Amino acid sequence: GKLWFQLDCGNSPRSIGISGRLVNDGNWHHVVLELRGNYSSLSLDDMYVERRLATTKYRPLGADLSIYFGAQVLTERKGPRVTNGFQGCLDSVVLNDNELPLQNKRSPYAEVVGLTDLKLGCVLYPDACAAQPCLNGATCVSLPSG
Repeated sequence: GKLWFQLDCGNSPRSIGISGRLVNDGNWHHVVLELRGNYSSLSLDDMYVERRLATTKYRPLGADLSIYFGAQVLTERKGPRVTNGFQGCLDSVVLNDNELPLQNKRSPYAEVVGLTDLKLGCVLYPDACAAQPCLNGATCVSLPSG
């Protein structure tokens, strides 16, 4: 998997991504996203950085200012539909110097309103499928919990 960020500003979504490095390698990664005015920066492991300068300030749509991590969100009449969901582990998410309440689901500045196919606090183990591939045409699927 690759690291991407998309902001829906109305007329067209703006995307920024780091396409040269995979993040589904079984290792922990440090990701930093910066949005200031019309400037955006996405950093992976303090080494790979992608920057963008837009013609207008970034202003997310929606009265509730919802932020979705780890998925593509499609707006539909029935409400948002989550696709291409993240499969892996999240250790901590910090927004504007405030750690988001992933375990407690609520804090004075944010609330987790839903999780889709995401488990919190998991441990990444080495890829079991690499060491012992399946035999007789079976398919091996590695999970973040081993």
